[in-house]
Amino acid sequence: MNTSKKQPSQLSKTGNLDDLGDLKELIELKEEFLFHTLDDEIADIENWILSLEDTKDELEDELDGNNVSLIQERSDEKKALVNNIKRTLHSLKGRAGSTDIDFISTIAHSFEGQLVNIKNVNKIKPSQITLLLEYIDLLKESADAYRENLNFDYRKSPLLKKLLKFDPNIRLHQQKNDPSSLLHSKKLHKILIISKSKIINIFSAKHYQVVIVDSVKQAKEILYKEKVDSLITDYTLTNGDGNTLITNLKKSNTLNKNIPTILITSKKETENQAADYVLHKDTHMLTLLREIYKQITTISMDELAVQEKITKNLHRLSKIICIDDDPSILELVKIGIMKYPEIMLRVFTSSKDFFLNITDNINFVPNLILLDSIMPDVDGAATYKEIQKHGSFKNTAVIFFTAKSALDEIKELIALGAIGIVRKPFKPQNLLASICEIIDP
Repeated sequence: MNTSKKQPSQLSKTGNLDDLGDLKELIELKEEFLFHTLDDEIADIENWILSLEDTKDELEDELDGNNVSLIQERSDEKKALVNNIKRTLHSLKGRAGSTDIDFISTIAHSFEGQLVNIKNVNKIKPSQITLLLEYIDLLKESADAYRENLNFDYRKSPLLKKLLKFDPNIRLHQQKNDPSSLLHSKKLHKILIISKSKIINIFSAKHYQVVIVDSVKQAKEILYKEKVDSLITDYTLTNGDGNTLITNLKKSNTLNKNIPTILITSKKETENQAADYVLHKDTHMLTLLREIYKQITTISMDELAVQEKITKNLHRLSKIICIDDDPSILELVKIGIMKYPEIMLRVFTSSKDFFLNITDNINFVPNLILLDSIMPDVDGAATYKEIQKHGSFKNTAVIFFTAKSALDEIKELIALGAIGIVRKPFKPQNLLASICEIIDP
């Protein structure tokens, strides 16, 4: 069990922009998944697929039909192998999708579809084994592509052609890696940059107009005379400093007083800075800057309305419990929820763990339980039914996490009494908004 309550962050002062701390956590999760976890999981899946192939002796046993117990044992082993593959792919798909590694999530989804085509584990064709192993090769190649470039654009890669060859009807994610691809308007987003850092290359000329100056005086001439959409500045500048420039801009009555501002510094201290974002000069700086511009360029009145709805409903979400067998999903839930200090969160990796702490959980009295629908020992539906036996939870709402897409399966979850579902993979920055849409439609 893990109980968390987050203190307010000092990094972001703009209410409808995510904290840099949260962005950094997301990037670290993404890198941990790409550079450490993913290869191990692909290797496990590959070994399980190879283990599905029958040896010569096993084929002879099946043909003779004499050794019934051995045949049944082998059948049970194959079922367990297929279940292991499904469970690992399901987890892999969710984590990849939630950390913007969309192409790997798409491959895993298509891979799952191929497993559905295996109707009888005792009659797996060699051609099916070959196809599954080709998916493994595609996962490996895609993982290498993302490791070389965290913003890998699969639309321009021959890997996409390979996937479409396996699955011509696959539904592709909308590409989100390039921050400029999220702009809703054809109007160029004008950025004023006062920095010696090599950051201009991340901004596509198709969507951004970049103006670079090298002094406070030149910056003021632009900021106080013409409209720009955002400002990026070093802390240390010729004839002044970036923090003072931003402070004075926000106190002014110019057109640019409310534009998003980013301060780049090598100083460790981030308090008492006027900028909306403070970026440190480290290996994460460019990646964080991309993430910031994903948000800056997509802020709209609709999003402001969503933020208002979240604020309005925080009192109804003061205590939340989440039960999910995947620790990485629990980390994403923490990132999505714990930026709101009004919320206390408890997380559990199994229903067994939850019920072992049932007395504490009853005393905690959650407003909401987030419950994974697919878990290895006791699934979400069975867990929900058990929860309902405890009168202390009679007023606790339940929302299921699910990667299921079939309407009948979703209806079954709702029919149990849950108030709604959140589909996996989900973006942690959108999680609380999705929950509020369910509790306050």
